[in-house]
Amino acid sequence: MSKFVLSAFADEAGKTLSAQIAALRRNRIGYMEIRNVDGKSVVDLTAGEKKDIRAALDGAGIRVRTIGSDIGKIDITADLAPHLDRLKRTLDAAGTLGATRIRMFSFFMPEGRADEYRDEALERIDRMLDTAKGSGVTLYHENEKSIYGDTFARVKDLMDVFGGRMKFIFDPANFLQCGEKPGEIYPLLQKDIACFHIKDAVFATGAVVPAGEGDGAIPDILAAHARTADGVMLTVEPHLKKFVGFTDMRGMNADEEKRYATNDAAFDAAVAALKSILEREGLSYE
Repeated sequence: MSKFVLSAFADEAGKTLSAQIAALRRNRIGYMEIRNVDGKSVVDLTAGEKKDIRAALDGAGIRVRTIGSDIGKIDITADLAPHLDRLKRTLDAAGTLGATRIRMFSFFMPEGRADEYRDEALERIDRMLDTAKGSGVTLYHENEKSIYGDTFARVKDLMDVFGGRMKFIFDPANFLQCGEKPGEIYPLLQKDIACFHIKDAVFATGAVVPAGEGDGAIPDILAAHARTADGVMLTVEPHLKKFVGFTDMRGMNADEEKRYATNDAAFDAAVAALKSILEREGLSYE
């Protein structure tokens, strides 16, 4: 049986780097998908700040494998040139922090018109991939709501076109919030999945809940994936309580948010839920 590697969006536990490090160490997680520090996107930090972050993380024994960027989270009609400049800064941040992956998206679509913009989305992704070429960093596409690659059919389209150049992050909650059931989609995308964002949701409402409490079929999916792949990263993305830098509140469950007194408590609960699944299914992790 293969071993999973645990990571997390630690900015959901705390705003400062010290709070994020404390949350990771408390939960015995050795990797982070870095996104925001001190309320700023890691991409917008100064060179000195990024070097200080790297030193602090190295000292704490925590590695950054992925930059949780917002690349691709712009309207499909927006000017791409400034965004490609932002991607270049993200690649620079990855180099400083030791990351080999950048999480990215495939542009917000006008409601009900995604298919009209398919060719434009693919052309823009192609330019993004060309920008990253030779950097030693791979772009990882996430199935975010309201972008081109939000549903199974469109994710499959993207991977059929770019699978040799781009990887795929499987997020169960995001599929549920698009009206699709991850347990049914997983076998059809299994070979394309490079890592998971661990976030669960209720199919009927889209409300985010701890892993295993929703309709994301996370236990079954992870058990199946462990039979086919080794060293796959599972990144905990709680979304159980508001946090600095989180402005898109679609799917936020008000009852879940009230359930946790602090961001630390919500973060710990999300990690505990994933570990409980892995241990119950007899799946090893580090």
